Amino acid sequence: MDLKHMHPHSIAELSSEAAKLATGPLGWDWAGSSGQGSGEDGNGSSWVDQKVNHGPQGTASHPTFSANPSLCETGTNNLEAPVSSSCFSEIADAQSAAIQKLVEERTRQLLAAYQRMEREIAQRRRAEEQLKQYTEQLEAANRCLEQYSFMAQAANRAKSEFLSNVSHEIRTPLNGIIGFAEIILASHNIEEMHLQAQAIIQESEHLLALINDVLDDAKIEVGKLELEPRPLDLYHLLDSVQRTVRVQAEGKNLQCHFHLDPKVPQYVIADRVRLRQVLLNLLSNAVKFTERGSVTLRVELLGQEGRRARIRFWVIDTGIGIPKEKQSLVFQSFTQICGGTTRRYGGTGLGTSIAKKLVHLMEGEIDFESEPGQGTTFWFTVPLEVCSEPPSPEQLALGPESASEAVCRPARSARILVAEDYPVNQELARLHLEGAGHRVIIVPNGREAVRACKQDQYDLILMDLHMPDIDGYEATRQIRQLGGWYARVPILGVTADASRQTVQACREAGLNEVIVKPLRKNSFLAVVGRYVQQTSTQASSGEGLGNGSETANQYSAPVPTALPIRYQEALEDFGGNRSLLDQSLQQFVQTVEAQTDLIRDALQRGDRETVRREAHRIRGGAANLTAYPLAAIAGRLETLAKEGDPADALRTWDDFVREFQRLKEYLQSSTFAHSTPSCSKGGL
Repeated sequence: MDLKHMHPHSIAELSSEAAKLATGPLGWDWAGSSGQGSGEDGNGSSWVDQKVNHGPQGTASHPTFSANPSLCETGTNNLEAPVSSSCFSEIADAQSAAIQKLVEERTRQLLAAYQRMEREIAQRRRAEEQLKQYTEQLEAANRCLEQYSFMAQAANRAKSEFLSNVSHEIRTPLNGIIGFAEIILASHNIEEMHLQAQAIIQESEHLLALINDVLDDAKIEVGKLELEPRPLDLYHLLDSVQRTVRVQAEGKNLQCHFHLDPKVPQYVIADRVRLRQVLLNLLSNAVKFTERGSVTLRVELLGQEGRRARIRFWVIDTGIGIPKEKQSLVFQSFTQICGGTTRRYGGTGLGTSIAKKLVHLMEGEIDFESEPGQGTTFWFTVPLEVCSEPPSPEQLALGPESASEAVCRPARSARILVAEDYPVNQELARLHLEGAGHRVIIVPNGREAVRACKQDQYDLILMDLHMPDIDGYEATRQIRQLGGWYARVPILGVTADASRQTVQACREAGLNEVIVKPLRKNSFLAVVGRYVQQTSTQASSGEGLGNGSETANQYSAPVPTALPIRYQEALEDFGGNRSLLDQSLQQFVQTVEAQTDLIRDALQRGDRETVRREAHRIRGGAANLTAYPLAAIAGRLETLAKEGDPADALRTWDDFVREFQRLKEYLQSSTFAHSTPSCSKGGL
């Protein structure tokens, strides 16, 4: 670089930049004549500039400088000397290196800034995407909230309608109960009082069914309802259901049909009460919403793998049908297809909802098809475990529909202690028990029950589980601790709660069995009579819940009489309703006539199972209707068909035919008509 031809300002700028680098890694130590390291004189002008522009005699001269000897050898340190071209080249190179370093540093800074900017832009884009997602989620949440709000409003409307309906449904039977009770109080006609009392029972049953539906729906909703599968005779259950529905259907002049696939297994493991509840809910609805035509129950086996059978139940009616736009509401709680339906047919809208929930609890499925004006078909399929062998009578679950089948008339009058705090229940238990010939002692709580046991001996104790002071559980434990007779005396718990937890608590406390409120006369006396009978023979061991169940489903026929049926006794069991009893008798006779053909053909073929099954069904129906001689013969035929001599079975079959003919002739006889003047024979 030739400094002679450089512009003075360029030289000044170069000097300034060089001065800045003097203390840097280049090691330059620029100095002026005044000794200032800045390369400027006292007036602020560049020393190099002065030498170039103001040399001796005003002529330009070579600039002089002071430099580190390691960089320039043209002069000694702090001495002026002419600057050689090689030294200026070094200066230029140093300046170029410094500028290059500066450019590189600035480039790195710019690159870092650019990278930061890119990261910030990416972060901003991510933030915008997240904001967009949050916005979409918020909009979706708002839409869901709107939908939930709509559903909540619909649910509130449905529950409001339900409360309106259920209040009407509750008031209606209560009005009947109160009204008929007032009439009874003012009446002196015994027969009229019987009819009015029967009306009170019917209204009470309707009210109880309504309350049970509401409680069942609530239990299912909170997951508190549990199934209790036990061995059961499916044929017997279906026979009981169709007999119940047939009476309802005939009251509306409807035909009632029942078709059972012979491949359907007879003995299965299931919850008898809940399966019956589903069937009756669907069948009762079918009868309710059918004005003319028929109601049909069909049962078929869809398939079986090992011991697991898939069984489908069909309920078919020719009723009013369900409009297409209302079919989505069928299984919703508290809902009916329209307000007019509630006003015309009654109900709360819980029947199908409970049926669906119970079927799902059974791991099944339920659905329906319907055409307005043509009728409706409901069907549900449930998997049921098939019993590996026919269960013994004591293994079969005793359901409420067959309770009267096990009625055992007490062999003697028993002394029964009743621990109950509610006066109405005290009186009800007393009347039932004293009417059956027992002596009754009543105490109001558990403490008094323990004291009474210490002072006297009782044949049986009825213990309400929820009483003040000492409850039934604790009272039972204290009575068992008395030892001796009270270590094994039958103690029966009485409660409105028949849950599995309650049964387990009773077992742990030492109770023998649980009787569920409300106390229905026949089923109540059946259980009491069974334990009294065991006590009289010293057979009750008191070893836990259900010890007396060995004879729970066995029929003990009373001493045969000249009469083939105890009509007055049956009439009492039917609450004095002669019309209902006569309809049941007529249906029973028609059913047995069809069964006799089946049994006759089965005997000829050597089909023991069909003989046993049909004889079992006849035995139960005959016992329910107090046709004890026929029930006893059917029981013998059932036993012989299972494991007896075929010749004995044929002889017993002849006895059965003669007894059945005797029953039919008696029901058609003038003697029977005179003994029951208000009875409608109806073709019997």
